[in-house]
Amino acid sequence: MDRERIIILVDFENIHNFTVPTEKRYEMVVYIFVGAKQKNISINLIENILKNGKLEIRKSSFIGENSLDFGLAVEAGIIHSKEDKGSKFYILSKDKGFNLVTEYLKQYGRVAKRVENLDFLSGGDKTANREKQFYTHLKSIFANTNMVISQKENGFKNQVKSIFRNDNISEDEVSYIYKRAIQDGYTK
Repeated sequence: MDRERIIILVDFENIHNFTVPTEKRYEMVVYIFVGAKQKNISINLIENILKNGKLEIRKSSFIGENSLDFGLAVEAGIIHSKEDKGSKFYILSKDKGFNLVTEYLKQYGRVAKRVENLDFLSGGDKTANREKQFYTHLKSIFANTNMVISQKENGFKNQVKSIFRNDNISEDEVSYIYKRAIQDGYTK
């Protein structure tokens, strides 16, 4: 079975906490771009990536506004020129400026997209889709109300259970929502 080759370029100044899904259908290469002042990458994160693919860390030696972003953009072009045409590119960042980089890659026939998480790589899982639906609905509630969001884990999880009390939400789904809320800065 041929596996899809996925290239993931991580803006680590922007997103520090993510997981690479275990998917045997993908051959993943993860490039983590680290700023000059960044000193730590979680051992758990490194282990997760190495369990599911290859890892390369690119540390910027430049300090200045957007220096890491420009370095990532240049490296995306270099990697693009060396990769097989079938490889798909994903830039993991909340910085919408990277949409221009992916549009540029698309002009050369690449599948390329900026993403804020890698959940889509395990899209066949119905449980994951249900968790995502709950989380999307919760973000909408936060955006459209003046609800005070608990900053403590138990308080936040109790809020989620209360909001979805009629949906038979599981503890695993509540934990997923809590982790996503931390990643997106809703809670600590």
